[in-house]
Amino acid sequence: MTTTIDARDVAAQLGELLTRTQNEGERFLIERDGQPVAALVPLAALNQRNVQEGGEAAAAQATEQEKEEALRLALEKKGLLRPRQPGPVVPFSERAPIKIEGKPLSETIIEDRR
Repeated sequence: MTTTIDARDVAAQLGELLTRTQNEGERFLIERDGQPVAALVPLAALNQRNVQEGGEAAAAQATEQEKEEALRLALEKKGLLRPRQPGPVVPFSERAPIKIEGKPLSETIIEDRR
């Protein structure tokens, strides 16, 4: 059951409201100037909702990862992406630029545009 209570009354009755929420599982909708601004709900209900939302988020993330993996495999199959090399990933801070013979690619592009 949800009971609506004005925000001004919450301060005076907070102890009682917490007891009723904890022991009886009662929920309170707190209003200010007739508009809902907060709720007082049992912690178990909040934890259950967070677990449900977390499960949905994890499922959505797994789906995204599956899509990315499928795309990566399709690009590898078409030869547009090189397969991942086995072994540990080198941190970005430890990576070194690739040395290329000849003039830089940017100069080649600029010459081609002229």
